[in-house]
Amino acid sequence: MQADKDHEDKRIKILHEYKVLDTLPEEELDALTKLASTICDTPMALITLIDENRQWFKSKVGFDATETSRDTAFCNHAIQGNDLYEIPDATQNKLFVNNPFVTGEPKVRFYAGAPLINPEGYKLGTLCVIDTVPKHLNEKQKETLRILSSFIMNHFELRKKSAQLNESEQKYHKLVDDIPDIIYTSDVNGYFTYVNQNVERILGYKPDELIGRNFQELIQPEYKERINLFYFQQFRSKQTESTLEFPVIMRNGNIKWVEQKVKLNLEGDRIKGFQSVVRDIDPRWHSEQTLKKARKEMDEARHMLQSILDNVSAIIFIKDKESRYLLINKQYEKINAISLKEIYLKTDYDFRPKELADELSLSDKKLFEEKQAITFEQTLTSQGKKLTLLTTKVPLYNEQGEIYALCGIATDISVQKEIQQLLEERDERFTTLFHSSPVAMTVSSTKPSVVIETNKSFELLTGLKQEEVLGKNSLEMGVMSAEERER
Repeated sequence: MQADKDHEDKRIKILHEYKVLDTLPEEELDALTKLASTICDTPMALITLIDENRQWFKSKVGFDATETSRDTAFCNHAIQGNDLYEIPDATQNKLFVNNPFVTGEPKVRFYAGAPLINPEGYKLGTLCVIDTVPKHLNEKQKETLRILSSFIMNHFELRKKSAQLNESEQKYHKLVDDIPDIIYTSDVNGYFTYVNQNVERILGYKPDELIGRNFQELIQPEYKERINLFYFQQFRSKQTESTLEFPVIMRNGNIKWVEQKVKLNLEGDRIKGFQSVVRDIDPRWHSEQTLKKARKEMDEARHMLQSILDNVSAIIFIKDKESRYLLINKQYEKINAISLKEIYLKTDYDFRPKELADELSLSDKKLFEEKQAITFEQTLTSQGKKLTLLTTKVPLYNEQGEIYALCGIATDISVQKEIQQLLEERDERFTTLFHSSPVAMTVSSTKPSVVIETNKSFELLTGLKQEEVLGKNSLEMGVMSAEERER
């Protein structure tokens, strides 16, 4: 249908306006992709953008390709809806059962994608997680994926606004450089006595229209009290110069923000009037308001990200290239009994034992030198208790493709290590008992039932060495008849 085509053409146009396609990786987005993979417990996670004929990956975890054909993209289906799109088992879904990423590598079975929806409602791509085994996300994982996708879209939106603000600011600077300001004089009561020609260009008034009128007539009513008080204080204190920003009413009724510099016109100690220079700051003022709003949204987004990090059971931290801490979550603070305020821009040497600090410093250096993720176990003491952590550190890249920091994600595996040690001790005790027992003993598998180990007493009793009976059953060894095995 034509409406669908028009909508898709508009979506592609908007996607290209964000100027994200074919850009370098960004550390904040890579950290979010890794976080999605960790929280959803999947080996793969992607930030995808759906172009006209391709699916391009802005960020990826566990996936080598940088783009795929749109025809084979799971995310092409995900952007058709407004909420999370989940495929528990692709082999059981008629849309994907013959998909080359299902029948071939990476053998996709599970997929869940949260659409990246811009303020106008257009779906530009997804944040998705992928696994090679069938599964379902729980409600907490689904909600986290939705929140992260909103954060990513906010990141794109703020990036777009920042570029627009820079462009607007550049245009404004050129405007100020090329066009002279309004210059006027007034008497002690604020009535115009002279106005130059630039007032028509900036506010729409002809100079003759303003001569004899009071400058307060150009001020919005809700600002008059504040502005009058400001200039009354300048008048009373005889402050030679002042600067004030405020909105004025243009000839066509529109509002424009200006910056007014006022200098007292003195004759001895007597104020004769005012000489003023008015500069058009409307583009800058609106840019500043937009920037303030963007910064507020960014602060809210950062707070939302910190809230997510603080509610994750994993220990998460970010360090710069000098191994100084930039960010930690609540779990890190709890395990290490230290706050971000205490360790911000500090290294492990500032608060850890030297031996452990040396170990962590070496792992940081290895990551920065080899430029790839590393995983290792480390042991530390927290609140008098010995803990074993499985830590993964991944490099973070800036827009120039250079590593500027690392992100660490650590999981407490102390319980698993204790269980592993108990199992090893149990196996060791059994082995000792088995080989020292005076009773002839064998160990057999179940299916098929064949001997996999014998003790010395078995060899003394039967005269059969272990290598002679391995892989045989009791009938083949001659120690039991067929009738006895049947019974």
